[in-house]
Amino acid sequence: MKTLLKFEFFILAFLFLLPCGPQEARAQAGQDKPLKKITEGGVTIEDIGPYYFVTLDYTQGISPRQMGEEYGRCILKVEPDYESIVGYYMFEIATLEGLWGSTIPERYKLIKPQLDPFFRDELDGLASVMKGSWSWNHEEIIYCFNLIPDLFRTNQCSAFGCWGDASENGKNVAYRTLDWFGGLFAHELPALQSVTRIKYSGKTIYLIGALGNLACITGINLNTGIMAGILDADVSGTDYGAQSCSS
Repeated sequence: MKTLLKFEFFILAFLFLLPCGPQEARAQAGQDKPLKKITEGGVTIEDIGPYYFVTLDYTQGISPRQMGEEYGRCILKVEPDYESIVGYYMFEIATLEGLWGSTIPERYKLIKPQLDPFFRDELDGLASVMKGSWSWNHEEIIYCFNLIPDLFRTNQCSAFGCWGDASENGKNVAYRTLDWFGGLFAHELPALQSVTRIKYSGKTIYLIGALGNLACITGINLNTGIMAGILDADVSGTDYGAQSCSS
């Protein structure tokens, strides 16, 4: 009986802490309909229904820190409840994985100094315009969300490819499945899914992921045609180590 009561309390706690969805957040912010397009400096976010289409244009001479700041401000305009959604999403994963207390923040602090400086500056810019949620501060919201595979270790993806005679048209064919937790009740991640186009001088890349996530979960270099995807191994039975981790 005690076990059952604990389980019921756990479920009720989850339901009580559920963030409102994008439409509800917009309604609370006094918006009668979804914002369609937000632009600031080198950043544009378009809400096109099933996903957000984001453009980060570095050809304008913007620094990574400034780009992060502009991106963060645009995110909060198109999705005012962003931090609550991301914070609850990570709370769900941490709870389901038994990563209690300060485990995740302590891990991110170990990895942060090892990140590429360009990437770190982008994330610092993003974090600087955030306020944090009830369970995460403004830096944790951004860094932990971008480092989910490095910190939580819950994702195992799959892929296959064929070429030569194995391909119907003789060309290289690649397929990838993203086996990524979307959320236990509110399905928070699908509500934030996005395609992010990053324009550099001489190349353009696309990241398929979520608003505010600049890690390469799945990426395509438009100039070379190269596709890259994270394929995280199942390490649930091993001890965690952050040495040499750099996302």
